Amino acid sequence: MEQSVLRVDIAVVGAGLLGSAAARHLTCMHGGRKSIALVGPIEGSPRTPHQNSERSVFCCHMDEGRVTRALDPDVVWSKLAARSMERYKKVEHDGDHEFYHPVGFLALGRRSGEYIQKMEASLASTQLEKHQQQQQLQQHTPVVVRRLDGTDAIQREFPFLSLAHISGDDALALFEPGGGWVSARGQVKAQQEAAKKARCTHIVDLVMNITEITEDGKNSGQAENKSISSRSALITTATGRQILASKVLLATASQTNFRELLPSDKKLDLELLTQTIVFLELNEHDAKRLAKMPSIICEGTDGDKFDAYILPPIRYPDGKCYLKLGHGEQFEKQLHSQTQLERWYRSHGDSEAVAWLQRYIHRLIPGLSPLSVHSDACVTTHTPTNQLYIDMISSHIGVLVGDNGYSAKSADEIGRMGAAMISETTGDWAGDIPAHTLRAKYAPPRTAAL
Repeated sequence: MEQSVLRVDIAVVGAGLLGSAAARHLTCMHGGRKSIALVGPIEGSPRTPHQNSERSVFCCHMDEGRVTRALDPDVVWSKLAARSMERYKKVEHDGDHEFYHPVGFLALGRRSGEYIQKMEASLASTQLEKHQQQQQLQQHTPVVVRRLDGTDAIQREFPFLSLAHISGDDALALFEPGGGWVSARGQVKAQQEAAKKARCTHIVDLVMNITEITEDGKNSGQAENKSISSRSALITTATGRQILASKVLLATASQTNFRELLPSDKKLDLELLTQTIVFLELNEHDAKRLAKMPSIICEGTDGDKFDAYILPPIRYPDGKCYLKLGHGEQFEKQLHSQTQLERWYRSHGDSEAVAWLQRYIHRLIPGLSPLSVHSDACVTTHTPTNQLYIDMISSHIGVLVGDNGYSAKSADEIGRMGAAMISETTGDWAGDIPAHTLRAKYAPPRTAAL
């Protein structure tokens, strides 16, 4: 039996962190006056750290711990995070899911190192330390950052840390008490539930194709004399369902260039980079010893470029407590196809990265006795500007992609901006962030072989 076509005013394609946030904001902005659909698969049974080979849906939000912080080397990402963090509690309340854990965030490194110097420069330019008086980031709650100078000051606050790899006078930490971690899957659930309450339709399916057409059913290339206002986008899913939308917002991350989602003459300039994650299963003694541990990003023991992030003990759906570790740029590799992407997601990551991360955590937190060690694979989507793409790429298709690895903490504000842009409710949807810095860049067309 042939399925009928669902007609909506705005469809958000991609039901991850950014798409779910955009759907919630769209329902709030339009208050039922426009029909909103969120289209994308959901997670089945929550995966645990040893189930990476069982994936059938490939995305980054099917996990628990993600670092959240307003403190960032980049001023724009600092603003996006701070504004999102201010609304965490409202999203939790409206979506009936808790996901924010304000255990604190620690930026740790050398005073002379590149990482800490970038953090200090960002602090100076945004005046985060004076935010309580100036409210530079447009928040109601001030962002507080404390400096911990030298190894003695750092270890008084966090005695479980070993800083033998940093000379005492050169050690510097910046501590943000309001930082911590968010559950990525919990945040997605909260955003989706809040959107559903506000009458957003969630179509649980994978989008395979988007075609620009006119109301008479012709594709846009066959109807050049038609007015732009008569055109729509026809969305086709993996199960054959069709949705006709006046506007479409793509929040499709690594899938954006690999499926038939963009106009045929456009391909975004995106780089997909591999990430390897290590999970240490903690015994009860170590879990209690690290109960007051913040989320940490720090320079490595092998030089400025060898940095890492560490999440505090988090209890996963299997009931076990894990430390989650990840690396910086040093182990990233580029992926070029859907096949490579799926193969990577089903792998255990880079064995060299796994070994380095294990060495690193035992140097930074001596005495750990993990019950087991698991590794996993993830992918981040990067732009050449290190900023998002929030842009209209045709008369009725917009993009909300290029998180550069920062989407979990900043998702709500990114979703708000994308929702405002696609709705055309205001010309200043980017606020104090210059909209031209968020414009999409396109990959050069491939030249035919001679």
